[in-house]
Amino acid sequence: MSPSLPLRSLQWLTPKILARVPGGPPDRPGRSPLDPVLRGLLSLEDRTPLGFDTSRGPAHARKNMRTLSTFLGPTTAHALQIRDGHMDLGDRRLAFRHYRAPAVQQPRPTLVYFHGGGFVIGDIPSYDGACRVLAASSGLDVVSVDYRLAPEHRFPAAHDDAAAAFEWVTARAHEFGGDDSEVAVGGDSAGGNLAVFVSRARADRGLPLPAAQLLIYPSLDLTRSCPSHETLGHGYLLDQEMLDFFVNHYLSSEEEARDPRVSPLLHPMVSLPPSLFILAGYDPLIDEGRGYSELMAAEGTHVEAVEHSSLIHGFVNLGGICHAAHDAVVDAGERLAALLARDSAGAQG
Repeated sequence: MSPSLPLRSLQWLTPKILARVPGGPPDRPGRSPLDPVLRGLLSLEDRTPLGFDTSRGPAHARKNMRTLSTFLGPTTAHALQIRDGHMDLGDRRLAFRHYRAPAVQQPRPTLVYFHGGGFVIGDIPSYDGACRVLAASSGLDVVSVDYRLAPEHRFPAAHDDAAAAFEWVTARAHEFGGDDSEVAVGGDSAGGNLAVFVSRARADRGLPLPAAQLLIYPSLDLTRSCPSHETLGHGYLLDQEMLDFFVNHYLSSEEEARDPRVSPLLHPMVSLPPSLFILAGYDPLIDEGRGYSELMAAEGTHVEAVEHSSLIHGFVNLGGICHAAHDAVVDAGERLAALLARDSAGAQG
């Protein structure tokens, strides 16, 4: 393997430079062309891996994800109130970061957000840019949760943390300046998996459902049986080697991969809240998102599915260099706010 591109050099990359980098993966038949900036980035990744060398272990991957997000992640010029804190869950404490944008609505809805990273990498700093943009574009309060990671904490640790964190925020919604009847849940990739689990677990226990779900290219089948894992599993940043790395660190057996908590796509549908799916056209997980959104819609749940056909998995952390990725996160925040407003108006009517 060739030496990794020095991560500090990423600060010199611009959209114009990346769009001119030759090479990169091919467009797929029947799909829109890959965004030229992302094609250039993937060309660099193919030549000199950008830090996601799974052979060097989780600690190295976590550090490099934070660095990559710093240099490549989205930014917002909006003024935000940001507060760090900890959730006391009895036998453990989880860090959180609360984002609040100036708004006239008081109280306002809250989004409990779980970051991606395959249950192994990712943290509050890595997703700070994405959460800032979501808070600014939606006008919602956003609470980003630092759940436990594998392999130090294997399945079902992250899922247990997600359920407990959502309950903790809901019980304190008024302290956050929110409303306990308007707490949504969301996340990207593995975080989308956790968001779906929160909703399903609450449905199973007869508890009030989240006000809505924001599911950004969610991981919903850890058996990886969907065709897009084969057609898009190489060359588009999230590849099969990386997925093996994540699954093998979080799960302890093949049997666990079929558990409804990690693979809800394989199990009967339950009652779920109105949901917004944000999918990427060049993502091995796209069939999982499509399939689950279609199952939900067939059961009568209000579903909005948006496909950004030129983007790749992980785009929420690439908005600093890719305008289309940044705009997709802004659009997600605006659509979530509209979905919550629609649901609230319907309930009042």
